[in-house]
Amino acid sequence: MTDATNASRTQLFDIGRQVWSERLLDYFGVPASVLPDVRDCVGEFGIADAQWFGAPIPICGVAGDQQAALVGQGCLAPGLTKSTYGTGCFLIANTGADRVRSEARLLTTVGYRVAGDTCYAVEGSIFNAGVAIKWLRDKVGLIETAAECEAVAQRIGGDTGGVYVVPAFTGLGAPHWRPDARGLVTGLTLDTGADEIVTATLKSIAFQTADLLTAADDDGVPVRVLRVDGGMVGNDWFCQFLADVTDLEVARPVNTETTAVGAGLLATVGAGVYADLESAAGAWHLDRPDRTFTPAATPAARSTWLGGWHAAVQRALSVPALDPLTGLLDRRGFMSEAGRRLHLADRRDGFLALLYIDLDRFKQINDGFGHAAGDAVLHAFARVALQGVRDDDVVARIGGEEFVILLGDTPMEGAKRVAERIRTEFRGVAVEGLPDDFAVTLSVGIAASERGEELETFMARADAALYEAKAAGRDCVRLYEAPASRTIDADA
Repeated sequence: MTDATNASRTQLFDIGRQVWSERLLDYFGVPASVLPDVRDCVGEFGIADAQWFGAPIPICGVAGDQQAALVGQGCLAPGLTKSTYGTGCFLIANTGADRVRSEARLLTTVGYRVAGDTCYAVEGSIFNAGVAIKWLRDKVGLIETAAECEAVAQRIGGDTGGVYVVPAFTGLGAPHWRPDARGLVTGLTLDTGADEIVTATLKSIAFQTADLLTAADDDGVPVRVLRVDGGMVGNDWFCQFLADVTDLEVARPVNTETTAVGAGLLATVGAGVYADLESAAGAWHLDRPDRTFTPAATPAARSTWLGGWHAAVQRALSVPALDPLTGLLDRRGFMSEAGRRLHLADRRDGFLALLYIDLDRFKQINDGFGHAAGDAVLHAFARVALQGVRDDDVVARIGGEEFVILLGDTPMEGAKRVAERIRTEFRGVAVEGLPDDFAVTLSVGIAASERGEELETFMARADAALYEAKAAGRDCVRLYEAPASRTIDADA
């Protein structure tokens, strides 16, 4: 068995109907028989064996990590919001019985379910929070302990001299959802030192929180007080800056381990110690924070900070994304550049040709001759492809052994000549790690752009042509041909 909050995280649960979704189970090929019974967060979930705690203890409350923290912070009414600062940061706002369909790229989830009544929430995730501080300590050696960050920020009065750090080490979470983005430090001058970079990193976590709160407000979930917990909130300077940049009161509880508190509160209700969650939260005085930080920054300062932050984020999002192995654009870089060129072609009544390329039997090369030989094949193709196109054409590796080439103002027959030239040249290339008589081959599908179409549609047509090339035995080029239109006999 499980509870509704954990079930809602599986991508298999219909959070509206509160049942396993037949449609999603069918889509993912998951039989309903293997899934647990979904229950309220308060109830009978079994008994912990006496060997663990010296006596059998009933399990009366279950909730997911962040949902338990929502309860542990006493966020039991719509609009009440908590933000947990650990390795990442997770902000959840209670929306009550209203299942908000976020237009601002937040997640709609189950906050908790008690006595059959579901309380919903919206959530935003920041991928890198405490781990960014760990990076300062363990990778770049700017601090010896995480606790030093507070003294560093105080020492320079929070003034980074225009330096911003975008800690997208594993991408950017909500509201951007760009796992392919990477970190950036901008605004460096000869006056920049370790203190400025440390403080800018600390500030970046508050800036990202401000972005999540703006998204929540855009979704009609205004927040007036932000309740915080997790390891980072022991830093008074950080909490005060968080209040300043969000223009909200920031409330820190006595016990910042609120996930454990929330699970305990659910259990006390399940065990009958309290009649309901509100009574349990009241008994624990969860609405009385240990300390509240009140915003003190001027609107002008806040606007300047956020303006600089958003400019830095845009730089991080617009940096060309390169494949580290071949040096070509990766999928993100290609999608960005190809989308721009497709839009420009529409405006100028121009046209593009797209070559969708797959290196034949690449897995066999990796398995039979080793990954070093496979890498050499990828390098060889990148070299041949770049030599076979014009300087302003786009060549990218979009995944594994898949490549694309975007040709500007090139008709289909011209694109086919380019593809055949590259195919022939690649077939004769000598690759280190492969036998001299081993011919490396490729298959190509080609499509021409159509006015007003989306890039994804353009790519799908080229991919369909590539499929035809593979079906024809590989080592060949095929042009996309629209399916023949079907006619209906009027007398039928």
